[in-house]
Amino acid sequence: LIEQGLFATTALLFSIVLTRLDLRRASPVFNIASMAFGAVALAISAVGLAVVQNPLISCDRVEGGTFFNALLIAYLLPAVLAAFLMRVSRGARPQWYVTAAGVLSLALLFLYACLQTRRFFQGANICESRGMMDVEIWAYSAVWLALGAALLLYGVWRQTQGARIASGLFVLAATLKIFLFDMSGLEGLMRALSFIGLGFVLIGIGLLYQKLVFARRPPAGGGAPDVV
Repeated sequence: LIEQGLFATTALLFSIVLTRLDLRRASPVFNIASMAFGAVALAISAVGLAVVQNPLISCDRVEGGTFFNALLIAYLLPAVLAAFLMRVSRGARPQWYVTAAGVLSLALLFLYACLQTRRFFQGANICESRGMMDVEIWAYSAVWLALGAALLLYGVWRQTQGARIASGLFVLAATLKIFLFDMSGLEGLMRALSFIGLGFVLIGIGLLYQKLVFARRPPAGGGAPDVV
């Protein structure tokens, strides 16, 4: 798992460095090589990290402690680098390449959040055959909602539409899980906490968009404000 993560990390670093070099000194070699390394990172992540070496499927033990473990190197580090690649590629690479880097970052972040949550509750062996406790089922909803809120705050702070879209996807995933799975898979307090947490997050998102994203701006001429 660590080896596959380092392969993906190396490919992403090469792609980022070559993209920056191409911006400074335009070269078809840098251009093609940077996109090729990005494609290699995508392939490694899709095959090696998501399927073959995924500890949930392979049932291999996750090396390291509860938080500082192989999942950091295999999933979180490539996710951060893929997000950085998307940022440096914007305007310098085709839109489909920028979008692919963003999707890769979001997918790796989602895998890290899910696997790390399971690592916290199940220990080093997170094989899917071990089943789940009610508190673990509830924790996935809480983690997805927390990530959605964090990405939304970052997107508003940096005025990044991609982060706000990613936030919406995490919140949508949590909403679907709560209504389709938690209603039947949880009982009592855990079910109530799922709906209460979802309600607070949705209210907070609505208020944040109302106050910061969709806020009325006074016209440049100082006249009456536009009615939205």
